[in-house]
Amino acid sequence: MNIEDNIDAISPSDLRNGFYKRTESEFCCVFCEQRFSQGVVYPAGDVLMDAETAVKNHVQSTHGNPFWLLVGLEQDNGLTGAQRELVPLLYQGLTDGDIAQKLGNAKSTIRNHRFFLREKYRETKILLAILDELYEHRDKPEDEFVTFHSSLPVRDDRAKVTKKEQQQILNKYFDGIRLRQFPKQQKRKLVLLKHIAEMFDRHEKYSEKQVNELLKKVQEDHVTLRRYLIEYGFMERKKDGSEYWLTD
Repeated sequence: MNIEDNIDAISPSDLRNGFYKRTESEFCCVFCEQRFSQGVVYPAGDVLMDAETAVKNHVQSTHGNPFWLLVGLEQDNGLTGAQRELVPLLYQGLTDGDIAQKLGNAKSTIRNHRFFLREKYRETKILLAILDELYEHRDKPEDEFVTFHSSLPVRDDRAKVTKKEQQQILNKYFDGIRLRQFPKQQKRKLVLLKHIAEMFDRHEKYSEKQVNELLKKVQEDHVTLRRYLIEYGFMERKKDGSEYWLTD
């Protein structure tokens, strides 16, 4: 499970709810990106639901309580190893003594952990308010950074691309859907691969033939494009190559 790709669109309250409003007419699950459109009626057994009710029902029935999912995130959620053990027990309402016994720690150690978490919570609220104001005041849309998927093997300056740079690169290398040439510079390569990956449906599984057919519309050397999409983690596939899909 990976939420980093959409984190800029998700507020803390959205994370707690497990869904967010992706557009004015569409709700999206934080954890699997399933979408629910306003104006559509969704059946759930004998009950008919609007989009917001349906996405709430989806989160609870498919994923469960968002709290447990956030605590168990594979990517960094800000908790240390000890805190990952402690926080679920605190959430269950256990006393310091009960937790100390379960974890084999002194009661005073659990109390100190609780005090630290409370202080971190207060500091984080202030920091969040500062950063919200900073980015709303300072950033222009073209200055915002492009978000790549969290499993991207490149994490240095090559992955630091603004929206303005992204558009310049796309304008230079694409003629409509057709790729004029494929650059060697890795920053440009990443931008182009991200754009090509977005031509696929995130909720679909593709055969190798289907992948090839779509990539041929972009460039004749579809084999190289397919290999790069896999190497840079934009797509995954079964070992036998029978199915391809976008990285979560």
